[in-house]
Amino acid sequence: MPEGGQPTFDLAQLALLHRCLQRAEELVSAAFHIPALPSKHYPYEVATLGELWPGERASEVFAQLMVYERARASGVEPLYRICLQDDALLRRLADGGSGWLAALLVYVLTHELVHVVRFQRAEESFAVAGTGGSGRRTACTARRSISWPRRGSWSGRGSRRCTATR
Repeated sequence: MPEGGQPTFDLAQLALLHRCLQRAEELVSAAFHIPALPSKHYPYEVATLGELWPGERASEVFAQLMVYERARASGVEPLYRICLQDDALLRRLADGGSGWLAALLVYVLTHELVHVVRFQRAEESFAVAGTGGSGRRTACTARRSISWPRRGSWSGRGSRRCTATR
């Protein structure tokens, strides 16, 4: 849950987020010549500030990519979780006006989805943390967890979560 009354996306902004995610998925699918996202081959979900679990909060970036794994009979099953930091994005919105939010969301979501595809294809190592020296605010932070943080079973399909609360 948001700490100390941090601003979160309202319903109109969540609807915009959903549209921006669809556009980012189209861009990444076309760039990598893969079937439409989401796909069982690239399992991910998007969480906003109100949905973040402890340890997923990163106030210094717009988004953070986490990977969770669980052992299955067929091997390790990953789930990539794009953790949007609503308050950081909304602070940037205040600097640039309302038109900037859609552009910024498409940019950030596309950036994170490129990482999902590259990590899943083993083109990039998730073990390397940090910004790679670039200092860019959209850089993902790499973390790995062995335990599955969610109750219930996961179907192994990519999913999008664009709701204000858990």
